[in-house]
Amino acid sequence: MNCIKTEIVIVGTGAGGAIVAKELARADKEIVIIELGPDTSKYEGMNEMELGRRLYQENGRFPRSQEGIPYYRALNIGGTTEIAIGSGVRCLEDELKSLGIDLREEFLEVEHELGVSPIVEKHIGHNAALLTAAAESIGLKMTRWPKFIDFNKCKHCGRCVLTCPTGAKWSAKKVIAKLRTRENVKVLSETKAKSILTSKGHATGVLCQTKHGPLTVQAKTIIVAAGGLGTPVILQNSGIEAGDGLFLDLFSVVYGRSPDFLADLEPSMPTVYTEDYDKGYILAPHVDVALMLQGIKKWFGDKPPYGIMVKIRDSGAGRVDKNGQVFKHVTENDRKRLSLGEKLAKRILIEAGVKPDDIIVSQPRGGHPGGTAAIGKVVNPNLECKKVKGLYVCDASVLPVSPGLPPILTIASIAKWLAKGLI
Repeated sequence: MNCIKTEIVIVGTGAGGAIVAKELARADKEIVIIELGPDTSKYEGMNEMELGRRLYQENGRFPRSQEGIPYYRALNIGGTTEIAIGSGVRCLEDELKSLGIDLREEFLEVEHELGVSPIVEKHIGHNAALLTAAAESIGLKMTRWPKFIDFNKCKHCGRCVLTCPTGAKWSAKKVIAKLRTRENVKVLSETKAKSILTSKGHATGVLCQTKHGPLTVQAKTIIVAAGGLGTPVILQNSGIEAGDGLFLDLFSVVYGRSPDFLADLEPSMPTVYTEDYDKGYILAPHVDVALMLQGIKKWFGDKPPYGIMVKIRDSGAGRVDKNGQVFKHVTENDRKRLSLGEKLAKRILIEAGVKPDDIIVSQPRGGHPGGTAAIGKVVNPNLECKKVKGLYVCDASVLPVSPGLPPILTIASIAKWLAKGLI
Protein backbone atom coordinates (compact mmCIF):
# COMPACT_ATOMS: atom_id res chain seq x y z
CA MET A 1 0.00 0.00 0.00
CA ASN A 2 1.31 3.44 -0.90
CA CYS A 3 1.94 5.80 1.99
CA ILE A 4 2.47 9.55 2.33
CA LYS A 5 3.72 11.16 5.55
CA THR A 6 2.88 14.74 6.43
CA GLU A 7 2.16 17.03 9.38
CA ILE A 8 -1.55 17.71 8.80
CA VAL A 9 -4.20 16.05 6.61
CA ILE A 10 -7.30 17.97 5.54
CA VAL A 11 -10.20 16.09 3.98
CA GLY A 12 -12.35 18.33 1.79
CA THR A 13 -11.79 21.52 -0.20
CA GLY A 14 -14.97 23.51 0.45
CA ALA A 15 -15.23 26.65 2.56
CA GLY A 16 -14.02 24.85 5.68
CA GLY A 17 -11.21 22.78 4.23
CA ALA A 18 -9.83 25.46 1.93
CA ILE A 19 -9.73 28.24 4.52
CA VAL A 20 -8.22 26.14 7.29
CA ALA A 21 -5.64 24.88 4.78
CA LYS A 22 -4.75 28.40 3.71
CA GLU A 23 -4.19 29.56 7.29
CA LEU A 24 -2.11 26.53 8.23
CA ALA A 25 -0.06 26.76 5.04
CA ARG A 26 0.78 30.38 5.84
CA ALA A 27 2.14 29.11 9.16
CA ASP A 28 4.46 26.80 7.18
CA LYS A 29 2.67 23.63 8.22
CA GLU A 30 3.18 20.66 5.92
CA ILE A 31 -0.25 19.72 4.55
CA VAL A 32 -1.88 17.10 2.38
CA ILE A 33 -5.39 17.96 1.15
CA ILE A 34 -7.71 15.16 0.03
CA GLU A 35 -10.70 15.76 -2.25
CA LEU A 36 -13.18 13.15 -3.44
CA GLY A 37 -14.25 15.07 -6.54
CA PRO A 38 -12.41 16.40 -9.60
CA ASP A 39 -11.10 19.86 -10.40
CA THR A 40 -13.88 21.65 -12.31
CA SER A 41 -11.22 23.28 -14.48
CA LYS A 42 -11.45 20.12 -16.58
CA TYR A 43 -15.00 21.18 -17.48
CA GLU A 44 -14.04 24.56 -18.95
CA GLY A 45 -15.71 25.14 -22.29
CA MET A 46 -18.35 22.50 -21.61
CA ASN A 47 -21.96 23.21 -22.55
CA GLU A 48 -23.63 24.67 -19.46
CA MET A 49 -26.40 22.07 -19.45
CA GLU A 50 -23.84 19.27 -19.35
CA LEU A 51 -21.78 21.19 -16.80
CA GLY A 52 -24.83 21.44 -14.55
CA ARG A 53 -25.41 17.73 -14.77
CA ARG A 54 -21.78 17.04 -13.84
CA LEU A 55 -21.87 19.43 -10.89
CA TYR A 56 -25.20 18.40 -9.45
CA GLN A 57 -24.81 14.63 -9.90
CA GLU A 58 -27.28 12.05 -11.11
CA ASN A 59 -27.64 13.67 -14.52
CA GLY A 60 -29.03 16.87 -13.05
CA ARG A 61 -31.89 15.15 -11.23
CA PHE A 62 -30.35 15.78 -7.80
CA PRO A 63 -29.90 13.06 -5.18
CA ARG A 64 -32.81 12.47 -2.79
CA SER A 65 -33.27 11.33 0.77
CA GLN A 66 -34.82 7.92 1.32
CA GLU A 67 -38.09 9.78 1.92
CA GLY A 68 -37.83 11.58 -1.42
CA ILE A 69 -36.49 15.03 -0.44
CA PRO A 70 -34.10 16.38 -3.15
CA TYR A 71 -30.94 18.07 -1.94
CA TYR A 72 -28.05 19.96 -3.54
CA ARG A 73 -24.49 18.75 -3.18
CA ALA A 74 -21.33 19.27 -5.20
CA LEU A 75 -18.36 16.91 -5.19
CA ASN A 76 -15.42 18.79 -6.68
CA ILE A 77 -12.49 21.03 -5.81
CA GLY A 78 -14.10 23.97 -4.03
CA GLY A 79 -17.07 21.94 -2.82
CA THR A 80 -20.45 23.62 -2.67
CA THR A 81 -18.87 27.08 -3.01
CA GLU A 82 -18.67 26.30 -6.74
CA ILE A 83 -22.47 26.10 -7.02
CA ALA A 84 -23.41 28.68 -4.38
CA ILE A 85 -25.06 31.97 -5.34
CA GLY A 86 -22.47 34.03 -3.50
CA SER A 87 -24.40 35.08 -0.39
CA GLY A 88 -21.97 36.19 2.33
CA VAL A 89 -24.17 36.43 5.41
CA ARG A 90 -23.38 35.78 9.05
CA CYS A 91 -25.39 33.09 10.78
CA LEU A 92 -25.47 31.36 14.18
CA GLU A 93 -23.09 33.97 15.61
CA ASP A 94 -24.76 34.00 19.04
CA GLU A 95 -25.31 30.24 19.15
CA LEU A 96 -21.64 29.56 18.43
CA LYS A 97 -20.49 32.18 20.93
CA SER A 98 -22.55 30.46 23.63
CA LEU A 99 -20.55 27.30 22.85
CA GLY A 100 -17.21 29.12 23.24
CA ILE A 101 -16.59 30.03 19.59
CA ASP A 102 -16.46 33.81 19.36
CA LEU A 103 -16.13 34.68 15.68
CA ARG A 104 -16.18 38.48 15.82
CA GLU A 105 -12.63 38.86 14.52
CA GLU A 106 -12.90 35.99 12.07
CA PHE A 107 -16.09 37.30 10.48
CA LEU A 108 -14.43 40.65 9.80
CA GLU A 109 -11.31 39.00 8.39
CA VAL A 110 -13.23 36.63 6.12
CA GLU A 111 -15.59 39.36 4.89
CA HIS A 112 -12.54 41.40 3.90
CA GLU A 113 -10.73 38.49 2.23
CA LEU A 114 -13.80 37.38 0.27
CA GLY A 115 -14.72 40.93 -0.72
CA VAL A 116 -18.19 40.75 0.83
CA SER A 117 -20.45 43.72 0.12
CA PRO A 118 -24.18 44.29 -0.52
CA ILE A 119 -25.27 43.59 -4.07
CA VAL A 120 -25.19 46.76 -6.15
CA GLU A 121 -28.54 48.01 -7.44
CA LYS A 122 -27.69 47.56 -11.12
CA HIS A 123 -27.24 43.83 -10.54
CA ILE A 124 -30.74 43.40 -9.17
CA GLY A 125 -32.52 41.88 -12.16
CA HIS A 126 -35.76 42.97 -13.75
CA ASN A 127 -37.87 40.21 -12.18
CA ALA A 128 -36.30 40.54 -8.75
CA ALA A 129 -36.85 44.30 -8.84
CA LEU A 130 -40.55 43.76 -9.63
CA LEU A 131 -40.97 41.39 -6.69
CA THR A 132 -38.93 43.60 -4.37
CA ALA A 133 -41.14 46.57 -5.19
CA ALA A 134 -44.27 44.46 -4.73
CA ALA A 135 -43.09 43.26 -1.30
CA GLU A 136 -42.30 46.79 -0.19
CA SER A 137 -45.69 48.02 -1.42
CA ILE A 138 -47.39 45.73 1.12
CA GLY A 139 -45.12 46.88 3.93
CA LEU A 140 -42.34 44.29 3.86
CA LYS A 141 -38.76 45.44 4.36
CA MET A 142 -36.45 44.01 1.70
CA THR A 143 -32.71 44.16 2.26
CA ARG A 144 -29.98 44.07 -0.40
CA TRP A 145 -27.96 41.02 0.56
CA PRO A 146 -24.18 40.90 0.94
CA LYS A 147 -22.38 38.85 -1.69
CA PHE A 148 -18.81 37.59 -2.15
CA ILE A 149 -18.89 38.75 -5.75
CA ASP A 150 -16.65 41.24 -7.51
CA PHE A 151 -19.32 43.35 -9.18
CA ASN A 152 -16.72 44.91 -11.48
CA LYS A 153 -16.33 41.48 -13.09
CA CYS A 154 -19.93 40.33 -12.77
CA LYS A 155 -21.85 40.17 -16.07
CA HIS A 156 -25.27 39.77 -14.42
CA CYS A 157 -25.75 36.42 -16.16
CA GLY A 158 -27.33 34.59 -13.23
CA ARG A 159 -25.06 31.58 -13.68
CA CYS A 160 -23.46 31.70 -10.22
CA VAL A 161 -24.67 28.15 -9.69
CA LEU A 162 -22.55 26.90 -12.59
CA THR A 163 -19.16 27.91 -11.14
CA CYS A 164 -19.37 31.58 -12.38
CA PRO A 165 -18.18 31.95 -15.99
CA THR A 166 -16.45 35.31 -15.37
CA GLY A 167 -14.67 34.45 -12.13
CA ALA A 168 -16.47 37.27 -10.32
CA LYS A 169 -17.71 35.02 -7.51
CA TRP A 170 -15.34 33.89 -4.77
CA SER A 171 -14.90 30.16 -4.60
CA ALA A 172 -12.80 27.88 -2.42
CA LYS A 173 -11.45 26.52 -5.69
CA LYS A 174 -9.46 29.76 -6.05
CA VAL A 175 -7.91 29.18 -2.63
CA ILE A 176 -6.92 25.62 -3.53
CA ALA A 177 -5.40 26.81 -6.83
CA LYS A 178 -3.06 29.13 -4.93
CA LEU A 179 -2.22 26.46 -2.38
CA ARG A 180 -1.09 24.13 -5.16
CA THR A 181 1.82 26.51 -5.84
CA ARG A 182 3.22 26.11 -2.32
CA GLU A 183 5.94 23.55 -1.62
CA ASN A 184 4.43 22.66 1.77
CA VAL A 185 1.01 21.71 0.29
CA LYS A 186 0.01 18.64 -1.72
CA VAL A 187 -3.51 18.35 -3.17
CA LEU A 188 -4.94 14.93 -4.03
CA SER A 189 -8.16 15.18 -6.06
CA GLU A 190 -10.41 12.25 -7.03
CA THR A 191 -9.24 10.54 -3.85
CA LYS A 192 -11.74 9.02 -1.42
CA ALA A 193 -11.08 9.30 2.31
CA LYS A 194 -12.57 6.09 3.69
CA SER A 195 -11.70 6.17 7.40
CA ILE A 196 -9.46 7.66 10.06
CA LEU A 197 -6.58 5.57 11.36
CA THR A 198 -6.02 5.70 15.11
CA SER A 199 -3.67 4.37 17.76
CA LYS A 200 -4.35 4.53 21.51
CA GLY A 201 -7.11 7.08 21.06
CA HIS A 202 -5.11 9.42 18.81
CA ALA A 203 -5.50 10.01 15.07
CA THR A 204 -2.57 8.74 13.03
CA GLY A 205 -3.71 9.08 9.44
CA VAL A 206 -6.36 8.63 6.76
CA LEU A 207 -7.06 5.49 4.76
CA CYS A 208 -7.88 6.48 1.18
CA GLN A 209 -8.86 4.90 -2.11
CA THR A 210 -7.51 6.22 -5.41
CA LYS A 211 -7.92 5.06 -9.00
CA HIS A 212 -4.45 3.52 -8.60
CA GLY A 213 -5.36 1.62 -5.44
CA PRO A 214 -5.36 2.15 -1.66
CA LEU A 215 -3.33 4.94 -0.08
CA THR A 216 -2.49 5.83 3.50
CA VAL A 217 -1.72 9.42 4.48
CA GLN A 218 -0.06 9.52 7.89
CA ALA A 219 -0.24 12.59 10.14
CA LYS A 220 -0.72 13.53 13.78
CA THR A 221 -3.44 16.06 13.03
CA ILE A 222 -6.47 15.25 10.87
CA ILE A 223 -9.12 17.80 9.88
CA VAL A 224 -12.26 16.39 8.28
CA ALA A 225 -14.16 18.98 6.24
CA ALA A 226 -16.07 16.73 3.85
CA GLY A 227 -19.41 18.45 4.44
CA GLY A 228 -22.56 17.66 6.34
CA LEU A 229 -23.11 14.51 4.30
CA GLY A 230 -19.54 13.33 3.70
CA THR A 231 -18.00 13.89 7.13
CA PRO A 232 -20.39 11.64 9.12
CA VAL A 233 -19.75 8.77 6.71
CA ILE A 234 -16.00 8.97 7.31
CA LEU A 235 -16.49 9.25 11.06
CA GLN A 236 -18.90 6.33 11.27
CA ASN A 237 -16.57 4.15 9.23
CA SER A 238 -13.90 5.05 11.79
CA GLY A 239 -15.97 3.76 14.71
CA ILE A 240 -17.19 7.21 15.77
CA GLU A 241 -20.88 7.83 16.38
CA ALA A 242 -22.08 10.56 14.02
CA GLY A 243 -24.72 11.20 11.37
CA ASP A 244 -27.74 12.12 13.50
CA GLY A 245 -29.19 15.63 13.69
CA LEU A 246 -29.20 16.26 9.93
CA PHE A 247 -30.76 19.53 8.79
CA LEU A 248 -30.98 20.68 5.16
CA ASP A 249 -32.16 24.30 5.47
CA LEU A 250 -35.26 23.20 3.58
CA PHE A 251 -36.77 25.53 1.02
CA SER A 252 -39.57 25.70 -1.51
CA VAL A 253 -40.02 28.11 -4.40
CA VAL A 254 -43.36 29.82 -5.03
CA TYR A 255 -43.48 30.46 -8.78
CA GLY A 256 -45.72 32.84 -10.67
CA ARG A 257 -46.24 33.35 -14.39
CA SER A 258 -46.67 36.86 -15.66
CA PRO A 259 -46.20 38.67 -18.99
CA ASP A 260 -44.21 41.23 -17.00
CA PHE A 261 -41.49 38.69 -16.16
CA LEU A 262 -38.55 38.30 -18.52
CA ALA A 263 -37.60 34.80 -19.64
CA ASP A 264 -33.98 35.12 -18.67
CA LEU A 265 -31.64 34.26 -15.82
CA GLU A 266 -30.53 36.87 -13.31
CA PRO A 267 -28.72 36.83 -9.95
CA SER A 268 -30.73 34.94 -7.32
CA MET A 269 -31.52 36.23 -3.84
CA PRO A 270 -30.36 39.81 -4.47
CA THR A 271 -32.86 41.14 -1.93
CA VAL A 272 -34.19 39.27 1.10
CA TYR A 273 -37.02 39.57 3.59
CA THR A 274 -35.74 38.53 7.03
CA GLU A 275 -38.19 40.24 9.39
CA ASP A 276 -39.83 36.87 10.13
CA TYR A 277 -36.56 35.01 10.69
CA ASP A 278 -37.59 34.51 14.32
CA LYS A 279 -40.63 32.63 12.97
CA GLY A 280 -38.27 30.32 11.13
CA TYR A 281 -38.28 31.53 7.53
CA ILE A 282 -36.93 34.09 5.06
CA LEU A 283 -38.07 35.07 1.55
CA ALA A 284 -36.05 36.08 -1.51
CA PRO A 285 -36.52 36.43 -5.29
CA HIS A 286 -35.03 33.33 -6.83
CA VAL A 287 -34.48 31.32 -10.00
CA ASP A 288 -34.01 27.64 -9.21
CA VAL A 289 -31.05 25.87 -10.79
CA ALA A 290 -33.48 23.19 -11.93
CA LEU A 291 -34.60 25.61 -14.64
CA MET A 292 -31.10 25.54 -16.09
CA LEU A 293 -30.81 21.79 -16.10
CA GLN A 294 -34.23 21.30 -17.67
CA GLY A 295 -33.64 23.84 -20.41
CA ILE A 296 -34.59 27.46 -19.84
CA LYS A 297 -36.80 28.13 -22.87
CA LYS A 298 -38.54 24.78 -22.66
CA TRP A 299 -39.41 25.29 -19.00
CA PHE A 300 -40.49 28.93 -19.34
CA GLY A 301 -42.87 28.43 -22.25
CA ASP A 302 -44.94 31.39 -23.43
CA LYS A 303 -45.50 32.78 -19.94
CA PRO A 304 -42.17 32.90 -18.11
CA PRO A 305 -42.28 32.04 -14.40
CA TYR A 306 -40.24 33.63 -11.68
CA GLY A 307 -40.10 32.65 -8.05
CA ILE A 308 -39.74 33.56 -4.42
CA MET A 309 -37.68 31.20 -2.31
CA VAL A 310 -39.08 30.31 1.10
CA LYS A 311 -36.16 29.05 3.19
CA ILE A 312 -36.75 27.71 6.69
CA ARG A 313 -34.79 26.65 9.74
CA ASP A 314 -35.77 22.99 9.63
CA SER A 315 -35.59 20.42 12.39
CA GLY A 316 -32.53 18.23 12.77
CA ALA A 317 -34.67 15.13 12.37
CA GLY A 318 -32.60 13.55 9.62
CA ARG A 319 -29.55 11.33 9.59
CA VAL A 320 -26.82 9.94 7.35
CA ASP A 321 -25.72 6.34 7.73
CA LYS A 322 -22.24 4.91 7.25
CA ASN A 323 -23.05 4.03 3.63
CA GLY A 324 -23.97 7.62 2.83
CA GLN A 325 -27.72 7.02 2.68
CA VAL A 326 -29.65 10.15 3.64
CA PHE A 327 -32.81 9.94 5.72
CA LYS A 328 -34.80 13.17 5.87
CA HIS A 329 -38.48 14.08 5.88
CA VAL A 330 -40.51 17.26 6.32
CA THR A 331 -41.75 17.38 9.91
CA GLU A 332 -45.03 18.97 10.96
CA ASN A 333 -43.17 22.02 12.28
CA ASP A 334 -41.17 22.29 9.04
CA ARG A 335 -44.42 22.21 7.07
CA LYS A 336 -45.92 24.97 9.22
CA ARG A 337 -42.90 27.22 8.61
CA LEU A 338 -42.96 26.57 4.89
CA SER A 339 -46.68 27.27 4.77
CA LEU A 340 -46.30 30.62 6.55
CA GLY A 341 -43.62 31.72 4.11
CA GLU A 342 -45.46 30.40 1.05
CA LYS A 343 -48.61 32.29 2.02
CA LEU A 344 -46.67 35.55 2.23
CA ALA A 345 -44.80 34.79 -1.01
CA LYS A 346 -48.13 34.34 -2.81
CA ARG A 347 -49.25 37.76 -1.55
CA ILE A 348 -46.12 39.31 -3.04
CA LEU A 349 -46.62 37.61 -6.40
CA ILE A 350 -50.26 38.70 -6.58
CA GLU A 351 -49.23 42.24 -5.69
CA ALA A 352 -46.74 42.01 -8.59
CA GLY A 353 -49.61 41.26 -10.96
CA VAL A 354 -49.56 37.46 -10.99
CA LYS A 355 -52.96 35.80 -11.13
CA PRO A 356 -53.62 33.28 -8.32
CA ASP A 357 -54.21 30.50 -10.89
CA ASP A 358 -50.74 31.14 -12.32
CA ILE A 359 -48.98 30.37 -9.02
CA ILE A 360 -47.37 26.99 -8.29
CA VAL A 361 -45.31 25.84 -5.31
CA SER A 362 -42.33 23.54 -5.72
CA GLN A 363 -41.59 20.47 -3.65
CA PRO A 364 -39.42 21.22 -0.59
CA ARG A 365 -35.72 20.54 -1.10
CA GLY A 366 -32.50 21.10 0.80
CA GLY A 367 -29.39 23.09 0.06
CA HIS A 368 -27.23 23.28 3.20
CA PRO A 369 -26.79 19.87 4.85
CA GLY A 370 -25.29 20.02 8.33
CA GLY A 371 -25.57 19.16 12.00
CA THR A 372 -24.31 15.59 11.63
CA ALA A 373 -21.21 15.98 13.84
CA ALA A 374 -22.50 18.77 16.05
CA ILE A 375 -20.53 20.67 18.66
CA GLY A 376 -21.29 19.18 22.08
CA LYS A 377 -22.34 15.85 20.62
CA VAL A 378 -19.56 14.58 18.37
CA VAL A 379 -16.90 17.28 18.76
CA ASN A 380 -15.82 19.48 21.66
CA PRO A 381 -16.10 23.30 21.53
CA ASN A 382 -12.56 23.34 20.09
CA LEU A 383 -13.90 21.16 17.21
CA GLU A 384 -11.83 18.15 18.28
CA CYS A 385 -13.55 14.77 18.20
CA LYS A 386 -14.51 13.74 21.72
CA LYS A 387 -13.23 10.20 21.30
CA VAL A 388 -10.14 10.71 19.15
CA LYS A 389 -7.36 13.18 19.94
CA GLY A 390 -5.91 15.06 17.02
CA LEU A 391 -9.06 14.58 14.92
CA TYR A 392 -10.98 17.77 14.13
CA VAL A 393 -14.12 18.56 12.13
CA CYS A 394 -14.51 21.83 10.24
CA ASP A 395 -17.62 22.13 8.09
CA ALA A 396 -21.41 22.50 8.36
CA SER A 397 -21.68 19.20 10.20
CA VAL A 398 -20.50 20.89 13.43
CA LEU A 399 -23.27 23.50 13.38
CA PRO A 400 -25.58 22.86 16.36
CA VAL A 401 -28.85 23.84 14.64
CA SER A 402 -30.16 24.76 11.22
CA PRO A 403 -29.27 28.37 10.38
CA GLY A 404 -31.88 28.75 7.67
CA LEU A 405 -29.35 31.03 6.00
CA PRO A 406 -26.43 30.44 3.61
CA PRO A 407 -23.63 29.14 5.91
CA ILE A 408 -20.51 29.62 3.76
CA LEU A 409 -19.30 32.77 5.53
CA THR A 410 -19.80 31.15 8.93
CA ILE A 411 -18.03 27.95 7.92
CA ALA A 412 -15.07 29.91 6.55
CA SER A 413 -14.90 31.93 9.78
CA ILE A 414 -14.99 28.76 11.88
CA ALA A 415 -12.14 27.42 9.76
CA LYS A 416 -10.06 30.50 10.38
CA TRP A 417 -10.83 30.29 14.10
CA LEU A 418 -9.78 26.61 14.22
CA ALA A 419 -6.56 27.31 12.34
CA LYS A 420 -5.57 30.00 14.82
CA GLY A 421 -6.06 27.56 17.68
CA LEU A 422 -4.01 24.84 16.00
CA ILE A 423 -1.21 27.26 15.15
